[in-house]
Amino acid sequence: MVQSDTAITTKPELVFTLPDCMGGVSNFNRNIINYASLKKNCRVKAILLRTREDKRQAYRDVIAADEVIRFDYSVFENQYYVCKRLNSLIGTDAGCVITDNSLTLNTVSLCRNPKKIIYLVHDYFYIQNALQYEPVIDTAIAHSSFFKDILCTAEPFKYSAKAYFIPYGVEQQPIEKINKGSGNINLVFLGRWVEEKGVLMLHVIESMLAAKGVQANWTIIGSGPCEVQLKQQWKENNNVVFINPPTTGEVYAILNNQDVLVLPTGFEGTPVSILESISNGVVPVVSDLPGGIRDIVDDSIGYRCQPGVPSEFANAIQELYMDKNKLKQLQKNGLSLAKTKYDILKSADAYFSFFLQQSSIQKEKYFPSPFFSRLDKKFYPAGFVYFIRKSKTT
Repeated sequence: MVQSDTAITTKPELVFTLPDCMGGVSNFNRNIINYASLKKNCRVKAILLRTREDKRQAYRDVIAADEVIRFDYSVFENQYYVCKRLNSLIGTDAGCVITDNSLTLNTVSLCRNPKKIIYLVHDYFYIQNALQYEPVIDTAIAHSSFFKDILCTAEPFKYSAKAYFIPYGVEQQPIEKINKGSGNINLVFLGRWVEEKGVLMLHVIESMLAAKGVQANWTIIGSGPCEVQLKQQWKENNNVVFINPPTTGEVYAILNNQDVLVLPTGFEGTPVSILESISNGVVPVVSDLPGGIRDIVDDSIGYRCQPGVPSEFANAIQELYMDKNKLKQLQKNGLSLAKTKYDILKSADAYFSFFLQQSSIQKEKYFPSPFFSRLDKKFYPAGFVYFIRKSKTT
């Protein structure tokens, strides 16, 4: 599917490649594109990447780019030909490619694409790619100072001059939380339903809260491979709702009715869920992990709890349940912090200003070999490679 503006232009072209699924990374790219006033100074193309084997929900939010393309491929295909197809969509006009995935980096290497490559570092997983593909990457951006420092520490002679930290933001809402005074506390989890995110710890926390006499309503937002196990855990509870909203707007509508974000995660970069929560007056009770969490959350807006210790989360929630004035104050503080420091209107233009500056700098013409397997070669027919790889899975 292509939404295209075919007008001829000499403006630099910014090409974003992002996953075609609902989630924080896709929302990160979408928000930067949608809220940047500086995009009038360039042409913006968004390419949503999806493997045919991916069963996750496709991305549903509107991306306000000049051109939006959905690119699908199979993990069983000869990646040489996949990269050739993708490169034809990226194009060779002057500008930048903004990416966070190895498929795009392999494409640029294989096809010697002249666009400058800006690599987004979200968390530890992306650090590994940044180190492996360093010769391909012209500049790297982390939205946590911690991960920028890790990158520079790992490769100081290569990344110290080309790694940057630019804070991220989310849409702000003109809301004012109402102090309920009494009644149940509304708890929300927002994230992928995978064990690494702590989603299976939520029921343990609920059991502890029930033993303390804390009456809670739970809303568990997301989807993922732990769905069956998660719902089995909660089958005896009538105080929980599972929901997978298709758009960010619907997520915001749900968050506006919540009191506390419960995020007992063991793996994060800069969680968009925390920024979205404080922008809707939801108090974060989250794992104390290095990176974006410590950049955002202190005791003026929420709680950082020891990872893997559900009793710390239960104690924090109980404190807010018992002290509604403190709950109200933390909600107000979070709203204020979000508006002053994490406003997407400001951060999106900061990103676009950087992209446009990089577009004006000459790219160094160095293209290492792509990281392919033995079957990803020009001389192997696409059908042959697909058959060999597919047969190994049956």
